[in-house]
Amino acid sequence: MNNNRAPKNNGTPPPRRTSPQRPQQSAGNPSPHVRPSDPNARKTAPNTANNSPRPQRPYGNDVAELSSRRRYIAEKKSARRAGIIAFFTVFLSLCLITAGIFALLINKGQDTGANDFMIMNIEGSPKVEIPMSEAYQNEMLYIDFSAVAKLCGFSAVGDASGITYAFTSSSGIDQYITFRFDSNSVTVNGHDVTMEGIAFMKDEVLRIPFSFIDANISGLVAEVDEKERTVTITREKMTGSRPDDPKYEEIVLLLQPEIPVTSPFEGEEDVPDPMDVEFISDLSEYEQYMNPADRDAYLILINKENPVDHTFGPDDLEYVPQKYAVYSGEYQATMRAIAAKALTAMLTEAENYGINDVKVTLAYRNYWTQNWLYTGYIDEEMAKGLSREQAEEIVKTYSAPPGCSEHQSGLGADMHNVYFQTDKELEDFEYTEAYKWLKDNCWKFGFVVRFPKGKEHITGFQFECWHYRFVGRYHAYQMYTQDLCLEEYLQKLASEN
Repeated sequence: MNNNRAPKNNGTPPPRRTSPQRPQQSAGNPSPHVRPSDPNARKTAPNTANNSPRPQRPYGNDVAELSSRRRYIAEKKSARRAGIIAFFTVFLSLCLITAGIFALLINKGQDTGANDFMIMNIEGSPKVEIPMSEAYQNEMLYIDFSAVAKLCGFSAVGDASGITYAFTSSSGIDQYITFRFDSNSVTVNGHDVTMEGIAFMKDEVLRIPFSFIDANISGLVAEVDEKERTVTITREKMTGSRPDDPKYEEIVLLLQPEIPVTSPFEGEEDVPDPMDVEFISDLSEYEQYMNPADRDAYLILINKENPVDHTFGPDDLEYVPQKYAVYSGEYQATMRAIAAKALTAMLTEAENYGINDVKVTLAYRNYWTQNWLYTGYIDEEMAKGLSREQAEEIVKTYSAPPGCSEHQSGLGADMHNVYFQTDKELEDFEYTEAYKWLKDNCWKFGFVVRFPKGKEHITGFQFECWHYRFVGRYHAYQMYTQDLCLEEYLQKLASEN
């Protein structure tokens, strides 16, 4: 807007306001005397004051007034808008506060619901929530023992009356716990035990009083947090165990079987026969293979001092069952028939103890295959900058020259639960529950650990926790109980004869 516009007065300034004066009569034209009261006078008499042009405000003042009014209106609208915003702000705040209160009430209800459960944290098993009404019965805390049994490596056999959990200790003694449903009577290794409460099945798992764990099983760490309402049960770690290489204490039942003591006046017929082994699996059809009648027929020794030539080889080879072999087809492992059947019995029993991932990678290997492997290992060592003599000396510590490998006998097998992995992982098979079970129980099936730890200077090979050799139950039992490798045992037999 241009504020220099002139006022609306035809370009002339407004007339100056002066005091009214009486009109003067001219000498030649006297005006007639007019009475003021005459009505015509109002029509004809000039009114100088009223006929004077009315003064106009400058246009600039109109703009200022308009701007002031606009500001007033704008401020009024702004104040009204601010009031509306304030109202809605307060309203929304009240809504949020109300919603927060409801959320707190809901969460409180949910927390209360969560506290109605006891959380079972059992190592190796999914977390389980048990309603407090079931976790505590008659003021006693109950736990799911089925998950504990799995953690301990127990196998289970049950019927309508109860359930039995069994395992074999490191000393080779079979141990068991028998629970009777809806009863507080328990049998532990032949000892009758009375629990604080009854045992019962719920959701296909056995529930027993928590106090039974501390009173009867060693090797577990069982903790209860009443505040957090949790029960945590884990394996007890050995002193010096590392997070990346955990080692656990042995699971032991505090009540051990009563072993008969032989009186010096009693005859040998009273001594229990170690060959009468009991299994939790029905292995009756394999007994003739595990404990052969011709017990000395499988003591052949093949090593660096006792080699065989390329013509040597068994004529009764058969495939290891595909279920227990890694490879199939022409690469599927073969063994002598008696050894293959005894091995089948061993891995069948292992499955019932929860060890179901051990498979055979290699068994029989002929002279020419061994030669190919041996020379290949030498080439690998020479590629590191060693001479042939140096490379061969190193290779001899872990691979037999052709004709010196007992795999050529058809009585040995490599089996473990590590496939296509590193040498370090293969060696760590020693620390698995599978190896512990195999080491302590393989004698029952006629097998021994062929290259045991601490015997390297005798066998000429490094410790191999994965290599097992069939010799028959009688000789395997003698070697196991006397801690003898095959070379030592054969020398002992020779000296006795």
